[in-house]
Amino acid sequence: MLIIERGLMFTGIIEECAKVSSIVSSGSGITIGIDSCIVTSSLKTGDSVALNGVCQTITSSTDKYFEVFASRITISLTTLGKFKIGDNINLERAILANSRFGGHIVSGHADGTGMIKNLVSDASGLSVNISVPRELISMMIPKGSVTVDGISLTIVSVKGNEFTLYIIPETMKNTNIPSWKVGTSVNIETDIIGKYIKKFVSSDSSESLEDSLRENGFM
Repeated sequence: MLIIERGLMFTGIIEECAKVSSIVSSGSGITIGIDSCIVTSSLKTGDSVALNGVCQTITSSTDKYFEVFASRITISLTTLGKFKIGDNINLERAILANSRFGGHIVSGHADGTGMIKNLVSDASGLSVNISVPRELISMMIPKGSVTVDGISLTIVSVKGNEFTLYIIPETMKNTNIPSWKVGTSVNIETDIIGKYIKKFVSSDSSESLEDSLRENGFM
């Protein structure tokens, strides 16, 4: 697997839309079971996989099933605690060093959640408006990248605390987007390069942007 200094890397290109088959709560979190026939072909206990854009470690697996444990912290910051048996979720394995890079740099660490505010279909696709906290909208720009439920997408416009996406049929076919409704909560990860740029320009540090990126494994 390709390692970026301190963590695994994803691209936001969904490999499989699979179903949640079991959820078991404990005092410290929940164990989530997923029925899968694609990503399990090369995964084993200890490997990482992104569930709706949230990087998790596989605790057990078979040819068509795997489990992960989501901690209380993960549940508090993402939508994993809202999963229900039968839900369709997006899966992506961490990329390999020889993989083609089809999306954008995705860490699998969600910045927070957003809410679907509006969906409008037309002959060519689906327009989606999503509201997010102000601190996330500040790292979004039109034509920039964002990860929504693990899917690498391009922002069409940003207004107030909402941003707009336009989803093509191919993306809808291969992800859980058809299950989205007004009020659905989704995991949001903003562009990681944008985060470092924002930190740099708002910091009093004399460290250069190039040094900051190199220190964090991006150069």
